[in-house]
Amino acid sequence: MFLKSGVECEYFLISPDGNSIADNKDVADKPCYDQSALMRQYDLISEICDKMIKLGWGLIKMIRGCKWSFEMNWDFSDCLTTADRHVFLNLW
Repeated sequence: MFLKSGVECEYFLISPDGNSIADNKDVADKPCYDQSALMRQYDLISEICDKMIKLGWGLIKMIRGCKWSFEMNWDFSDCLTTADRHVFLNLW
């Protein structure tokens, strides 16, 4: 038997100085799955996705969560590998 685990890595984008959100146009009342907000962050999001693919993580999906929030899912793996990937993404 082989146990695999996965995480749904959610992160928020803030301004370079850390004092505000990265997208001041992100004011929708129902922001989930707002493609216009996603496209405003396209350069950064596509860079993260491309690098995850190059690392062989098996990117499954990238979705827009709540305001200023994005979620990324990748293939399940053994628990230690999944934990390492999650930490690596947080330090990236």
